Amino acid sequence: MQTNWQKTVSMAYRFLLRRGGLIEGSNRQGARGFCLSIKRQRSIRSIGAVIILSLVGVLYTCSDLERSNPLDPKNPRSWTNRVVLIEAFVNDIGGASMEAALAGLDRLARSYPADQFILLEHHIQKTAGLDSLALPASLTRYQTLAPQPASQAIPDVFFHGPYSHVQGASDPEAAFNRYSQAMDSALQGTAKLTIEASAILSGTQLYIKAGLARLGREDAEDVSVYVVLTSRVYPNRPVVRAFLPVEAPGHLDAGEVRTIDRMIDLSANIAWIEPSCILVVQNSRTLDIYHCVEADLEME
Repeated sequence: MQTNWQKTVSMAYRFLLRRGGLIEGSNRQGARGFCLSIKRQRSIRSIGAVIILSLVGVLYTCSDLERSNPLDPKNPRSWTNRVVLIEAFVNDIGGASMEAALAGLDRLARSYPADQFILLEHHIQKTAGLDSLALPASLTRYQTLAPQPASQAIPDVFFHGPYSHVQGASDPEAAFNRYSQAMDSALQGTAKLTIEASAILSGTQLYIKAGLARLGREDAEDVSVYVVLTSRVYPNRPVVRAFLPVEAPGHLDAGEVRTIDRMIDLSANIAWIEPSCILVVQNSRTLDIYHCVEADLEME
């Protein structure tokens, strides 16, 4: 019994032969066809052979296509490399310990490929006016990651969620060693979600467009999306200037693709210095990081 693609090829072959008058049974083409020159018949046969072989190749490929691309959401074994989200909670008044932590982070950032991590420098304070870069949203973020007051002390650096963090820093060398150990451990995992994002920053408005795709065979629960805007107030230090919720899709089925298209009003007109826009997708209940990415950002 012929398969669909075999029937298609057979029909195409008979059509080409009739067009050349090479099938006697064609009432309209038969008499005329037998008057064709041998040269034309050979030409038609050659062209037909090329077309038939092309059809066979394409149709055979399509019929037997396997979803083996690791980035294909419909592939149940799909995955992508993890991009580690590093969130450093610091301030400008911490003395030697803070300086050691920042030096250790600077060395860490220069020791790993840029596509393996995203570093966010959160400035926080509990007494207003001590650090001009401190954000209430960053303090809320810290209190979410470290909910127990007894466990809150900065510098405190979190690696990909609340379950791995390094607190304190005696000197830059010790800080770097501890950070690199945490980084190596975080890099062992994979991501089961991909993000493609672009953004336009214009005055106090941010337009963001993104696509999320759930990879693997398991659904994602309690999905929430945040946008983070950073400015390099200090050289090579991406200081967080906005940390805002964008959307809470909640549930993503395995293989599902979700689009985000939002205009966000920022609270203040900030003098941006080499700004970056980062999307963070996390589990709102466990605070696990599903994935993070730096969006393509345009300034207007």
